[in-house]
Amino acid sequence: DLQDLPDELIVKILSYSEVKDLVSCGQVSKRTRNITHENSLWTTSNLEKKIVKTELLEIILERGCRVLKISNSIIIGSLSFNVKSQLRVLDLSQSTSTWPGTPYRAYSGQNIRVLEQLLFSCCFLQRLSIDGLQLTPKMREGISKNGKTLEILNLSGLDIKDDHVKILLSRCNKIKALSLKAVWISDISLTYITHYLNHTLEELSLAANMYISGTAFLGLKLMPRLKILNLY
Repeated sequence: DLQDLPDELIVKILSYSEVKDLVSCGQVSKRTRNITHENSLWTTSNLEKKIVKTELLEIILERGCRVLKISNSIIIGSLSFNVKSQLRVLDLSQSTSTWPGTPYRAYSGQNIRVLEQLLFSCCFLQRLSIDGLQLTPKMREGISKNGKTLEILNLSGLDIKDDHVKILLSRCNKIKALSLKAVWISDISLTYITHYLNHTLEELSLAANMYISGTAFLGLKLMPRLKILNLY
């Protein structure tokens, strides 16, 4: 019987469980409920390709989740206005086409509002992927809130333009890896990249960008830390 085992062993067993199973185990008894509140069990939550209720999201955030993957998922409900997170890694990506400015639009308006609020609740993100989403003004504001800690940013397939790049990079100038695959940017965005990320950027993806000229890439030679450049 599971309850005959010591707490440490139960925690080890539950560490291999999915989030929904942790919630179910917490309803078995007072003891298992206390065990499932162990913060280490909630450090990483993978909810990819699932139907997720906002009540579950709030439980995950309240228990100190640091890594949340919720890509290609449908979210039901709305978050509380006072929700806070300790997230360091957040993946909100949606499947996207390879053509610039054509984000995947399966998300309803309600889903977008939840994602806006989820992103806005974060202040310590180090890695963020919103590949294929529709980038709203509130999302841009949410990204900017994490400007002092954000190191990896994936904005591929979004309907963003040069002025958006300037706003984001001027506030998020610690980025080491940046992906702007299949977006509407032009040569001027490369000047923003070299200006704001000159001393930090190590990896850059500009694949499938049809509006950047070949000569514009020469400016990237001035970036001393740049090691990986994807132009496929």
